[in-house]
Amino acid sequence: MTNERAERRLAAILAADVVGYSRLMGIDEEGTLTALKAVRRDAVDPKLGTYGGRVVKTTGDGLLVEFASVVQAMRCAVAIQEVMRERNGSVPEPRQITFRIGIHVGDIIIDENDIFGDGVNIAARLEQIASPGGIAISNRVYEDVCDRLSIEFDNGGQQQLKNISRPVQVWHWPGKTAAKANPRTAKNSYDWSNQKIHFCRAPDGVRLAYASIGEGPALVKAGGFLSHLQHDYKIWGPSFLQLSNGRQFVRYDARGNGLSDWEVKDLSAEAWVTDLETVVEATRLRRFALIGYSQGCATAIAYAVKHPERVSHLILYGGFARGPFASGDQQREQNTRAFATLMKNGWQSDNPAFRQIFATRMLPDMNAQQARDFDQLLKETCTGELAERYQLAVGDIDVRHLLAKVTTPTLVIHVRDDAMIPQAGSRELADGIAGAEFVSIPGRNHVPIPGDPTADRAFEEIDRFLSKASPQSPSDKTAIEAATYVTSSSVGLTLPDKPSIAVLPFQNMSGDPEQDYFTDGMVEDIITALSRFKSLFVIARNSSFTYRRKAVDIKQVGRELGVRYVLEGSVRKSGTRLRISGQLIEAATGAHIWADKFDRELNDIFALQDEITERVAAIIEPNITRAEIERVARRRPDSLTAYDLYLRALPRYYAMSEQGFEEAIALCSRALESDPRYSAAVRLLADMHGLRPAQGWSKDVKSDYADAMRFGRRALEIDGADPDTLAMFGRGLAAFSNDYDTAKGMVDRAVALNPNSARAWSERGWTYRYMKKADVAFLSFERAIRLSPVDPKLYDTLTGVASTLIIMGRDEEAVENSRRALALNARFTSAYRCLAAALAYLNREAETKEAATALLEIEPSFRISAWANYGGQWQGERFLEGLRLAGLPE
Repeated sequence: MTNERAERRLAAILAADVVGYSRLMGIDEEGTLTALKAVRRDAVDPKLGTYGGRVVKTTGDGLLVEFASVVQAMRCAVAIQEVMRERNGSVPEPRQITFRIGIHVGDIIIDENDIFGDGVNIAARLEQIASPGGIAISNRVYEDVCDRLSIEFDNGGQQQLKNISRPVQVWHWPGKTAAKANPRTAKNSYDWSNQKIHFCRAPDGVRLAYASIGEGPALVKAGGFLSHLQHDYKIWGPSFLQLSNGRQFVRYDARGNGLSDWEVKDLSAEAWVTDLETVVEATRLRRFALIGYSQGCATAIAYAVKHPERVSHLILYGGFARGPFASGDQQREQNTRAFATLMKNGWQSDNPAFRQIFATRMLPDMNAQQARDFDQLLKETCTGELAERYQLAVGDIDVRHLLAKVTTPTLVIHVRDDAMIPQAGSRELADGIAGAEFVSIPGRNHVPIPGDPTADRAFEEIDRFLSKASPQSPSDKTAIEAATYVTSSSVGLTLPDKPSIAVLPFQNMSGDPEQDYFTDGMVEDIITALSRFKSLFVIARNSSFTYRRKAVDIKQVGRELGVRYVLEGSVRKSGTRLRISGQLIEAATGAHIWADKFDRELNDIFALQDEITERVAAIIEPNITRAEIERVARRRPDSLTAYDLYLRALPRYYAMSEQGFEEAIALCSRALESDPRYSAAVRLLADMHGLRPAQGWSKDVKSDYADAMRFGRRALEIDGADPDTLAMFGRGLAAFSNDYDTAKGMVDRAVALNPNSARAWSERGWTYRYMKKADVAFLSFERAIRLSPVDPKLYDTLTGVASTLIIMGRDEEAVENSRRALALNARFTSAYRCLAAALAYLNREAETKEAATALLEIEPSFRISAWANYGGQWQGERFLEGLRLAGLPE
């Protein structure tokens, strides 16, 4: 390889430093260093991980970060400034840590582990002119993000930056308000007049109004008091947009509310559950996440217990297990009845005082405009009589007997100083639901409203929780019972249909208690990273960490947690070095699937934590896939599930032969007969139909490409948020339809959803290669190889590298990568094409002829013109001319 290979690439660079660092160190050197480490660990590094940033280097008061996507860099910068604003809220001003951030997109030079060039220099200069807590960006960044993110910028004009020869157009994000800063809630940008409202009828004839916004995995909001599809967006709209970001968000007006029927005989907890069932059936949702606010939490709990197979995640915000009449508190019951009477008599009065009593208890931190909008909503939602009936029906709520029956992964959120419902109400929910996560956040508002920092924190927690894997939807009663995962003292848990893994706390062998936080943080990050792979079922930290500091029997852990694989490890410190060891074990047999150790210098502990997390997470998934294939190969043919059939198809697919493809297609078709919504099988079918023409095995090229796109769309319909599905379809769009904008958005989102997926990065590389953006393609391919150097489809990625190198005129390197690809898969025709073209440019005639002959032996019908017409034209004229020089038939 020449030295030129890794020297240059296009990247988004984020430079950040601490405002007044010298002053802070002068006040309290040790305290400042401790605080800065905590900020990196708890606030900055999690955001960098979420948005795909790679820390290039750190200084005492700053850091330099590289992103593959400028949009992700901007989102990350805003998220960091927002979380720092919230964090500084409880810190005395002289001790607050505040960042300035600069962002630029440009060419960078790579020298070992450091980067240089204009891209870095301009980002650093922009950071110096950014306001404290703000962000300064170049015009190049602004053009890329202004139409993609709902963020407002101030025009800073042309500025002459220090040591930069030409003036730079600068834009500022000043970070003045939370509502302006947050890219997801900057403004109520949805045109609510276009909202499509539908109607359905409950079994007792009550008409219910429902609506859906957004696309992606479904999230349903359980109905409750104070909803009106045509008016509530004025106060709750930004929150609805948050919940619909990357999702299909479904909400409805409960009976007696908004556009649903007001004249109702039955207004009870049981009727509310029936209404939720009715709306779910009307929307034809098979599986979805469910969120409840306040009394809607009781409805959500009852539904989740009744239909565990339908609910993937359960979110309870500001809820309670029992209302005033079930509390045993006579004074509280009397107050509730008195307030209900007040509501009946004054709800629709011209005097707002009656409603303000309710409003100020529910949302004490509203601004003046929100207070006016909320008062109007109260009058429009229902009558005084209905408001009284709601208050009394809520008083009767008691779901304590249902809590132990909830088997759905559950997140419980409550603000600490809730003015309407004491936090003890949600505590009771969390304590009663096995494995529930409880998140307490500062604030007073009962439900989130725009401008309240509590809302941003709440939605971050919701996004994090919904990104976790959950049990798949079972298809019959037996499977439903298996998916409930009920613990028994004598019987282990039933294994999920997909590979399951628990990551145990790593042992700190250093004798240094200060390494505990590093060890635990690394394991938590590995759990989070693995949960991004939708092919895996990952046990939550709360369960796996119960084995901390215990001598464990891996087989027992497998039975108790219901997993097939266990990852364990240790951390040992010696001087300035850390040795981290890990091993993946099949729980039932104790067999070692994978083991490795990492020796690193202890320079930047946070960067080290990120590196180990990335390496371990990326390598675990393909190793589990191999183990699963071997396991299924030993099973009886008459006992195969859809998952088993898919696994049996994989080695036939990897064999890259015409007969192997036929067999794999048949196995995937059988899998879909068993489970029509098994997305992995659908995705593999799309891939094979797209590859058949490239391998010369297609009897009808147009038909195969049409099938590839058909199966790709079907995979997206099943799970539109699966990173590998998004990446695969994005590549297909770029190859077959030239819809580059959509394709680019899909592959960029895929790597954002799972930065550790080698498959997603490789597909992104191919997509940018089709777009003839060689620099970005090369960067993506390199990332894929670094993440998974033993990936089963590494030959495809290496071929992408070779193809890109030919366009860049680096033919020696192209030959090397082509040969590496063919060493892994000797029948991959794309690699032979790259090899032949590169060798031809190097005038290595004998080797060129050998490569061309090998290609024609596998694909006798290959013709340059035909290949270019059905998809090869993206390779570029230099590549096509190389094939001609190789003597391949025109």
